Amino acid sequence: MGFIGDDNSTNAPKKPTWEYKTGVVFQTVLPDTSRDVAFIMNDLDPTKTWVNAIPIWVHQWKGVGGFITAFCDKWNEACPMCFENEIYKQGNPNYKNTGGRLPYGLSKKGLIQIWDFQERKVLWLLAGQDISQGMDFILTRQTNLYKGFVTLTRMGSGTTTKYRVDINPGLVLDDFAKAEITRCTIPVDQVANILKLNRQEFMTKTMINPVLYFQQRLSQFPTIDISNWGPVPTDFSNPPVQTMPTNQPVNQPSPTPAQNVSQPMPGMIKNQINLPDDLNSALNILCTIGVFQNKKLVDVIDQTGKPYIQFLTKNGSQPEKDAAQIILNNWELVEKYMKDYVPF
Repeated sequence: MGFIGDDNSTNAPKKPTWEYKTGVVFQTVLPDTSRDVAFIMNDLDPTKTWVNAIPIWVHQWKGVGGFITAFCDKWNEACPMCFENEIYKQGNPNYKNTGGRLPYGLSKKGLIQIWDFQERKVLWLLAGQDISQGMDFILTRQTNLYKGFVTLTRMGSGTTTKYRVDINPGLVLDDFAKAEITRCTIPVDQVANILKLNRQEFMTKTMINPVLYFQQRLSQFPTIDISNWGPVPTDFSNPPVQTMPTNQPVNQPSPTPAQNVSQPMPGMIKNQINLPDDLNSALNILCTIGVFQNKKLVDVIDQTGKPYIQFLTKNGSQPEKDAAQIILNNWELVEKYMKDYVPF
């Protein structure tokens, strides 16, 4: 028996927050605990750009010191973790049926800013399936009771972890909370720049030099198709500008300011849904503001869903406002169309 005792990192106190990069701090709900939060969206959002959580692809894998999280945006720049996953798939074509797991797990989550009542801070939250389904139930069945305030509860840990979301009508934002939310909330169109890792941050987090990685691996596995990914990184000091932390392709034309485009969208060939002429034209309108400038609204939807379209009804040019309203008026049809839409 020694004075200090044996080192066992699993017994170290766990924190209700974790830092993705400098200044970007996420909330985590510890096992068998609850957290009171306000979702900063709709009436609670001072930027008036958050209507839903942003869909985002996330790599998570177990490193030496615990789980590592890295946001994936291979459509803007080729992703080493995705390439490693493809290598694994080549060698293990039946991995899903044999219990195999990708080396760099990939899942779709919802990204949102929150006010944490216990921490008294604006934090980021990655919402998985349980939280997403819980919020869908609340927004569908309990709309009259929901004012943005909920309690998140985590039950269990590891593979048995479950989350639940409950409306908490007793929560109220005080003046300090309101001031902090106004000061710290990031508009939707600035999220990508906030989350983007520079080369050094990426290498520190993943232990991968993306430039050297592709110099070595591409020639070793020439049959892996990355033609629909973004460009392969070649300059360690200069990562490309990221448009959004979701599945947005980069190899798109850069037309001139907003105008109607009369030809059918490329996705129509793939999903065979006949859209009304006014909706087809609306989806082809070009965005003129923010990080989506010169992107068709159909590609904005592919990336963000409803939020930015709703934002444009109040903040876009008149053609954008009109097009956004047509899209929202036909949202069920748009959702069906987007299920199979494959942008160029």
